[in-house]
Amino acid sequence: MTLYYQSLAVYFVSLIVYVLLRLQFSGFDWKRVTNDSIFYLFLILLGYVLLTTIYYLIKKKVIRIEEDKIVLDSKFKTIQIPFNKIETIRISRENKFYLSSLLRTIKIKIKNGKKKTIVIRPFDFENEDELMNELIRIKNQIVKTSEVKNA
Repeated sequence: MTLYYQSLAVYFVSLIVYVLLRLQFSGFDWKRVTNDSIFYLFLILLGYVLLTTIYYLIKKKVIRIEEDKIVLDSKFKTIQIPFNKIETIRISRENKFYLSSLLRTIKIKIKNGKKKTIVIRPFDFENEDELMNELIRIKNQIVKTSEVKNA
């Protein structure tokens, strides 16, 4: 969520700076500013980021990791995944891109579930580093229990 707030602030400040510079060079003629396509591009970007920020604020996605289960909670539904129902947890590897941590996905495959795979994007949650560490810990715990069962 912090990236949404930051991008909203950057686009808003950029719009204000652009309008002030444009007004200064056009002799404070507001019609020239409103007839400029770059002004409308800034408005569209600002509107898009504002709508996505509001959407994620309304959705209120939360992940709670308890002793024996993962709880995916949003305003609209709650999903509880007991550790013994998890078959695998796959964490996508980081690519060579700078923003690769933003593009990470976690896929949780459930045994005998209606929905076979649940996809989590840590970027959409607060404290994404803590979330990643906890899911890696759970993944290692699941691997160890499956090795014991196979032995």
